[in-house]
Amino acid sequence: MTSNPYQILNRETPGQRLKRFVKDPSWLNRIVTINVAVFLLVLILRGVCSLHNFLLVDTQKAWLPQTLLQWLSCPASVTTLLHQPWSIFTSLFIHNGLWHLFFNMFMLYFVGKFFLSRMSERHFLWVYFLGGIVGNVTYIAAYNLFPVFANALPHSFAVGASGCIMAVMAAITLYEPNYEVNLLLIGRVKMWVLTLIFIAIDLMSIPKGNAGGHIAHIGGVLLGLVYVLIYRFATKRKSLRGSSSRQNTKKQKYYVSRESGRPISDEEYNERKTADSQRIDEILDKISKDGYPALTEEEKDFLFHYSKSK
Repeated sequence: MTSNPYQILNRETPGQRLKRFVKDPSWLNRIVTINVAVFLLVLILRGVCSLHNFLLVDTQKAWLPQTLLQWLSCPASVTTLLHQPWSIFTSLFIHNGLWHLFFNMFMLYFVGKFFLSRMSERHFLWVYFLGGIVGNVTYIAAYNLFPVFANALPHSFAVGASGCIMAVMAAITLYEPNYEVNLLLIGRVKMWVLTLIFIAIDLMSIPKGNAGGHIAHIGGVLLGLVYVLIYRFATKRKSLRGSSSRQNTKKQKYYVSRESGRPISDEEYNERKTADSQRIDEILDKISKDGYPALTEEEKDFLFHYSKSK
């Protein structure tokens, strides 16, 4: 009697499911786990430092929580960024509250599962991290180029994995745009429609608040689209090279002399083919009249090599 795997899963406690999730070697699970772990670590540090500052230090000399977050967050100011270049990467793991973390990880798991069902983990990692970095670069460029952000520039910082997630979403949408998603209370929606809705929301939300975050999302989308276009071009080029190589190999097989191994011209090949056909006809006639033992060693050798070349 075999056990039903779904019954086994249903008997698992929440702690066992969490343990199985964390131990899963998938990079999607690892990234979700790292994001949650960093959020909890920052939360604990905030609590410890707040208690320390309350009990032992004057409030004007409070230390660590805000300073630490700024060191890990990506600044819009290029001058500040030069003093903390690592923040363009570390900011991808910092989240501004529980809801921010929950929504990002929910979206990441949803689009990440779809992505990994079509493309490899290596491509997932490239799209995820490049999308986040390009999103941050887009945010920095926009805040330094557009005068509307001049007042916010010195004290603006970006955090979160949203740019990474939008890159993954855009990439898999371009890869398979007609894939249908079954949404609660809405029904089945094609992936390209869902992605366009998210992009439209980001564009319309830029003037209303969190402009840096929405701009970073657009940067992530652009990276995802460009990545898939490059991937398709490289795949097609590789396929054409393989096809050309097979054709060249096949052509070389029929246009090489059996005796010397040197390449021969079309005329030589056709003359050799006609002569070989005549010789084979003569040998077959001899076999039909006198039998195979009547052939000379040279004729047997010729017949053997001819049949092998065919």
